[in-house]
Amino acid sequence: MKHLYFFILIPLLISCGNSTDQKNDVAYFGGQIVNPNEDFLLLFKENVLIDTIQLDKNNRFLVEIDSVVPGIYHFYHSPEYQYVHVEPNDSILIRLNTFEFDESLVFSGKGGEKNNFLVDMYLTHESEEDFTYSLYKRAPEDFTTAVDSMQELKLTKFEKFSLENEISDNAKELLLATINYPHYETKELYPFTHKNRFGKGKVAQIPASFYSFRNNVNFNSEVLGHYREYINYLKSYVNNSTYSTCKKVCDQGALRKSLHYNTHKMQLIDSVVKEDKVKNILLRHTATSYLFDNHEHVNDEKFLTMFFKYSTNPQYDREIDDLYHNIQNVQKGKPLPPVALVDANGKDLAIFDVGPNDDGTIYYFWSIYSKRHLRSLNRKINKYQNRFPHLQFVGININSDHEKWLQTLATTSFDKKTQFRSKNYSEMREKLIIPRIHKTIIVDGKGQIVNAFANLFDANFERQLFELTADRAIVSRK
Repeated sequence: MKHLYFFILIPLLISCGNSTDQKNDVAYFGGQIVNPNEDFLLLFKENVLIDTIQLDKNNRFLVEIDSVVPGIYHFYHSPEYQYVHVEPNDSILIRLNTFEFDESLVFSGKGGEKNNFLVDMYLTHESEEDFTYSLYKRAPEDFTTAVDSMQELKLTKFEKFSLENEISDNAKELLLATINYPHYETKELYPFTHKNRFGKGKVAQIPASFYSFRNNVNFNSEVLGHYREYINYLKSYVNNSTYSTCKKVCDQGALRKSLHYNTHKMQLIDSVVKEDKVKNILLRHTATSYLFDNHEHVNDEKFLTMFFKYSTNPQYDREIDDLYHNIQNVQKGKPLPPVALVDANGKDLAIFDVGPNDDGTIYYFWSIYSKRHLRSLNRKINKYQNRFPHLQFVGININSDHEKWLQTLATTSFDKKTQFRSKNYSEMREKLIIPRIHKTIIVDGKGQIVNAFANLFDANFERQLFELTADRAIVSRK
């Protein structure tokens, strides 16, 4: 892949549609990022990194992509990513401002219009979230009518767009997917959301026609294998179908964290999905969810035997095997795995060096890019520090930029002496099993793990701190 000077892009944009002497398997991708968070961005094809692209002094970039495979790519500029459809002879230019990443993103050049449509549909879905959620209170027939109406409006826009723009079958499949699958997922989620939020614990009577949209689902799309909206729908379908079947015909019911339920999930995936890429992605998700959620791990080896029976992706097999062993290393009673940290002065140290104290230590995690989470976290930590002054609360930032970390830290009320930054977040994430930023680890006074899967925002978190406290009398009454 060639990195080019940005000023070369303008003549390329002009000539790509006219030249008959151009390469037929090359595309160009360039643009400008206003207020960049880093001096580079990453370009992926099917979750495989294909290039690290440096920004110039004007925050611009341009690359030539050789041997283009038509389909879905995505670029990542911390902490956001965006899909982009690329085909041979495309010359795609982007402009975005990180302060409003999705809202400011605009594509131009050959191949730009299809990607603008993609972003427009994403933003439309996002703007409809609150209204869509309100629909879950409705009866099935009214719910279906409303969801179908929103879907039809988008499909009408697509028909108009396809008449005005020449688009390939490959691009067409993606654009229709970004319209249809979010609405399909909304329908798959309806029975459970209606029951839990609005149905007073009762499942609505679903008419036979409710799931007729499933006839339009392609369970074996090679184009959409790594597309979030498509995979999210398939995950919801698998959960819904497995739950419904287990509830009806299985003596053990449908306990979502059970070996029985997850075995049925994998059997369903294997029977319905024949395209290896899609099948293995769904199996991998099932495995990670089961291992993360099943904290007692009594049946882990039985589950893994089933997973390896169905999986045909050696890389995913290694990932799941590593995850299993890493989870074993953070079980109750074990010491924390070795993790390298950096303090505010830039000094390297190990996680053992910052705890525990005699009564116990709470490790929590945060990112400079998750502002809302950071504000909520700051309030929670202040509350618990006042309530449990004998416990030590240690914050670990997951970002690599030391100066930005210190700048963000200065906006909080955290004690700098108890704040550290991960030296290698990828390694720490694997060793400490950090699937999401809300992760919290509780360690006792001997340095042994009490709970490596706690969540500081859970309703029962304070109870766990009480249980950690040997002498309840020293708990503050503030």
